[in-house]
Amino acid sequence: MKNNGERPLYLVEDAHEPIISKEQFEAVQQEFERRRVISTRWNSSVYPFTRKIVCKHCGTNYRRGRTGKYPFWGCGKATLERKAACPKSVPLDEESLMKTCASVLGTGEFDPDVFKANVDRIEVEDRDHLHFHFKDGSKKTVELQNIWRKTYSNERKKQASAYQRDRDNVRKLGKEKPFSRVIKCSTCGGNFHSFERKYLDGSKERFWRCEHPGEVTIRNSDLEKISCEVLNMEEFDAGQFDESIKSIHVIGKTLKFEFRDGAVTYRHYNKEVKKPCRKSQ
Repeated sequence: MKNNGERPLYLVEDAHEPIISKEQFEAVQQEFERRRVISTRWNSSVYPFTRKIVCKHCGTNYRRGRTGKYPFWGCGKATLERKAACPKSVPLDEESLMKTCASVLGTGEFDPDVFKANVDRIEVEDRDHLHFHFKDGSKKTVELQNIWRKTYSNERKKQASAYQRDRDNVRKLGKEKPFSRVIKCSTCGGNFHSFERKYLDGSKERFWRCEHPGEVTIRNSDLEKISCEVLNMEEFDAGQFDESIKSIHVIGKTLKFEFRDGAVTYRHYNKEVKKPCRKSQ
């Protein structure tokens, strides 16, 4: 029975021998801090906007992503969870963001060194209100200079249409398998392999499974839906998936998504896969 104050309470210190000494504990904490600083420096050097753009609505750092081959920055909470987690957040096109920063700093073209030296952070309220906080304590609010509104020419439209048409043709041929060598079995460490089931009505469905007995079997269509949720995509884009996701580890009925930038998120998969229909003997 828990003592909630009915009897006297006592605080006892140093009653048991510790598992490790206090000196070892302090040494481990120092090593954690050393690695954290190194990791932060490495991540910061990849992209100049890393840890610099903050969502004004939820306080989460913006993360880099891609729509096709065009990079953008979006609220980390909305990206990793779902848009409903931060509905007021807005994504920012990277080229437009660079042009806006160059205009604010007066550099003509975007200079990452000048940006890092002068800008502490950018709070994003919406595309019309980017709040620049400078390291000298001054502030400035500007509108995003969206280059795509002015430069989205007929030629660019033709290129986008051709890209979409080629991608659709690849899908029709059944040659595009973005999950190949990406889904890992946590039991044996091997890759999941795809197979196709054909039903009596003539329809076909692709699945993924490990050769290790007892492992979960996952529908390809469900993987695409879950990936859309993780990457905040309206429809599955193989290019954006490949740009963002390094691997998916299957741990029982849990999917562990590992991003190429080191981030991790989890999703639960609990859909039973029915066996294909068979003709009665």
